[in-house]
Amino acid sequence: MYLFNLKMYACSLHHAREAYQLKPNNADVLRSLIRSHHVMGNIEERYKMLQEMRKQFASRVYPGEFLMAEQEHELFHSEWQPKPLDEDRLRR
Repeated sequence: MYLFNLKMYACSLHHAREAYQLKPNNADVLRSLIRSHHVMGNIEERYKMLQEMRKQFASRVYPGEFLMAEQEHELFHSEWQPKPLDEDRLRR
């Protein structure tokens, strides 16, 4: 958490991964990985860690956090196009 608070995200992620090797079933380690992946934009890894957290420690997943990660994951893996603007908005 210290490195994360100093915005040394890559170092924080490295240490969280090392901790995961030692204690893969620890809620604080999983939360650290989720936090680091989130801030670094690692959608795939964040979603994977949230699935694990939800499976092992469901009460430690924040309200709406899993749904948001799931939506990001789906959008990341699908090709989508923005809807065209209404004619009324284009005239303004």
